[in-house]
Amino acid sequence: MSATPPEAKTEYSRGLRQFRRPPRPPEGADPGARGRSSPRDRAPASAAGMAILAGGLAGATLLLVAEFTPLFYVYTPRTGARVETVGTGSHHAFAMTPIALLVGALAYGAWASASRPALVSIGVLAVIALGISLLVDLPDAHASGLIGSSSARFVGVNSTPAVGMYLETLAAALLLITSVCGWLWLGAVAPAQARRRQPD
Repeated sequence: MSATPPEAKTEYSRGLRQFRRPPRPPEGADPGARGRSSPRDRAPASAAGMAILAGGLAGATLLLVAEFTPLFYVYTPRTGARVETVGTGSHHAFAMTPIALLVGALAYGAWASASRPALVSIGVLAVIALGISLLVDLPDAHASGLIGSSSARFVGVNSTPAVGMYLETLAAALLLITSVCGWLWLGAVAPAQARRRQPD
């Protein structure tokens, strides 16, 4: 009577395990679906990213346009004649231009990678732009005083805000809203997607 050596049984069982087929997925299921987000999962993140990109680019564009528009007019209150027109960019040394360019780059980064630090940076730049608008430009846009010289007659004048003042303020407010809403939106989308991916 011949007995099979233990080594032969071990090698035979290993061979069976080696060539055993993996279990088939349920019929109708996509084999590559595991680890891949569905269009329903990607839709909220895509909508949030597009809203952030649109808000950031709109705010940056308004800042750039405002730089080349009048900030305020100087006029004489008696006759109402305009004495001087002060440009927005020249009044604050075109400080809004680099802010607008940075915001555009950060808005693209927030859209491409759902970066919350990029949103924080947009909010910080929005606060800086709002500070320039309200603390540097606004006081001169509502100022009054005298112009002239000692050899000529002094004339009392007032200043009134122009389109540049409103555009830069609107742009800063829009960027601040984009930063805050984008932060909250992305924070709400991530847990919702995680819950959808959990198995039942």
